[in-house]
Amino acid sequence: MNADQFSWNKHIQVVQSAIEKQNDALAEAVLNVLLDVSNVVPVEPSTRINLMSKLGNLEHRQGKGQARQRFEDALKFADESGASDDGAVAFILDGLADCHQAAEEYDEAEKLRQRAIVIADERFGQEHPNTSFLREKQSTARQEKDLAQLGRDASCKTLFDMLAEQQSARGGEPEPLPPHDPSQENVAVFLWEKYINNGSKDISAKNWREAEGSLRSALERAQAFKVSDPRRCQTLRLLAQVLEELGKVDEARSCYEQALTLAFNYIGANSAESAKCMEVLGDYFSKKDDFGLAKNYYKQAGNAFVLSVGSHHPDATAAQEKLSALLGRVKEEKKWSGWSA
Repeated sequence: MNADQFSWNKHIQVVQSAIEKQNDALAEAVLNVLLDVSNVVPVEPSTRINLMSKLGNLEHRQGKGQARQRFEDALKFADESGASDDGAVAFILDGLADCHQAAEEYDEAEKLRQRAIVIADERFGQEHPNTSFLREKQSTARQEKDLAQLGRDASCKTLFDMLAEQQSARGGEPEPLPPHDPSQENVAVFLWEKYINNGSKDISAKNWREAEGSLRSALERAQAFKVSDPRRCQTLRLLAQVLEELGKVDEARSCYEQALTLAFNYIGANSAESAKCMEVLGDYFSKKDDFGLAKNYYKQAGNAFVLSVGSHHPDATAAQEKLSALLGRVKEEKKWSGWSA
């Protein structure tokens, strides 16, 4: 190693130390100076490639748009200088793959990672920590791809999506309120409260048959309420819960969907009531291992909770936790069946 090369390595160590200490400003400043110097002072191609790789990764981590171009310029330089198989190129390819991954260009990202691993195998060896690091990143990227694409096919369209399409077809106008006769509402409220209390007690005692009877009676009385009354949705959700316990899963789903339809059309698409309905639909499909629909319902419930009660509200937090737990289950399932390439 000559003195000039030692000097370059010393400066690169300063950069690496700054990166490890998360002092991005210092690392970026030193890297830019070193790259400017490398334009006028002779330097090994691998050293310049290493500098460009570090700056590109730093820019990508900071979300700067020029990171992708930085990696592409580095690859071009490596090709022109005859260093396309240098070990540092593996990290250029990996950084460029990260940019494509962030843009959801998964196929291109996968190709770049494969090239990076081939170079790492040849230059470092299959058991080298650098090669293991790149293989682990490839595995993680495949997980991210599968999780991101989960729920995107047509079979995973939620009722919320369908109701939103119907509203859009009406020019964004809400569903017109049907006529309401308030004359019987006082009596209905008294009886509804009686039946809903009895049903809730039976649920607590796991007396599912008795709970079903009480809640069906409560639902009948709730028909006297305005369609915008949240108690109608509450009754449908409770009845659906009981029906699930009794194995009447199709009827339970129908009740959950009726509740969401009422909440979306007459209370608000992103109301807390709609969010509660979407959350329980997420629970329903999660139990059926329909991960795509469950993911979509949990995401939509979380968004609605954030809009209606705020991101720090316990309901919003709970919906996010359910989504995270679901994705954890997907990861566990995929651990045994494998992630797509």
